[in-house]
Amino acid sequence: MLQQDGCISDTAKTTVVIWPLPISNAGNDTTIIQGSSFQLHGSGGITFGWNNTPYLNTLNIPNPTVNNLPIGIHKFILNVWSDKGCTSADTVQITVLPNFSLEIPNLITPNGDGYNDSWKIKYLENINNFTLEIYSRGGAKVFETKSALQYWDGTYKGAKLPDGAYWYKIITPPKLYTGAITIKR
Repeated sequence: MLQQDGCISDTAKTTVVIWPLPISNAGNDTTIIQGSSFQLHGSGGITFGWNNTPYLNTLNIPNPTVNNLPIGIHKFILNVWSDKGCTSADTVQITVLPNFSLEIPNLITPNGDGYNDSWKIKYLENINNFTLEIYSRGGAKVFETKSALQYWDGTYKGAKLPDGAYWYKIITPPKLYTGAITIKR
């Protein structure tokens, strides 16, 4: 301690350690097709935490799998921590486009067990302006719809149709899908 002119002055030293922030990287923005799975590629720390979402298979690893994303733009935030507890965050954007590749089953079993009782065409809701028609072997139209939410249950005017093959047409200008659908009770 030093006294000068009736005043006291003092000097002290301290060491300040500044830890660098980790550099969080959530990966590249990506576009996928509806129904696809995608693996995220995060990096930059020793501990990881993705934003809480039902679409990730796990939240605390750098490379979780994204499943069942609906059509649209989705942002995922990755937080990373260094070994010193420092943290940083980064965001990745995944754009999900509609799947226009219809998945058309060729069999229904309308027996009332709750499994495969109606004919549901996966991704039909992504197609605007379509007509779905089903015909009997003799050529009679037994079902028609323009709604992806109206499913055929193997009936015609409320009556159960017999087991066997029926023919369908899905008209989506300029494309036409045709094929057979079988009823097996």
